Amino acid sequence: MLNKILQRVFKGLLTLTPIVIIVMIVNYVFNLIYSVIVYILGSFQDIYLSTFIIILMVILLYFLGIVYETKQKIFLLNFFDWLFEKIPFLNSVNKFVKDIMDLLFSDSKEKYLGVIEIEYGGYIQYGFITKELDNRYIVFIPTAPNPTNGFVVFLDKENPKYPYKFVDIEPKKAISTIVSLGLN
Repeated sequence: MLNKILQRVFKGLLTLTPIVIIVMIVNYVFNLIYSVIVYILGSFQDIYLSTFIIILMVILLYFLGIVYETKQKIFLLNFFDWLFEKIPFLNSVNKFVKDIMDLLFSDSKEKYLGVIEIEYGGYIQYGFITKELDNRYIVFIPTAPNPTNGFVVFLDKENPKYPYKFVDIEPKKAISTIVSLGLN
């Protein structure tokens, strides 16, 4: 039960990831707005109010996790998708982040060709084969603890620059290892 709740809260967080990343890109605009709000309303000094806000956020993330699981669309998320599609630079960032999230967190096995351990940068890391082209693989190597960042490597099948081997592990387990910094 608790595991299911934590999964949904995590999926709710994933639902917000594209929006959060785009907001971080245009952060300098929102800093001005935040300053005005703090000037008008003041800061939240009350411990009960702060606790209440944190509980509301966890509940919101839980329900967004349900939305992510069932692939339902809600008005606010549809609005942000529509808005980000209209802004030239943000539409490509939004699409990229969604594609990475679908690749890494989707239950579908069609999105990737396998999980590998690859020696890259002098370290053995998990990599996700995303595509096969002629005699090479395209591999996404996520970074820790944020797996939406990473590197794309073109890996020759016969003569790879970076040694690799296929591993029998679910992508979710590999991602969980990366996000938890190897502690799970």
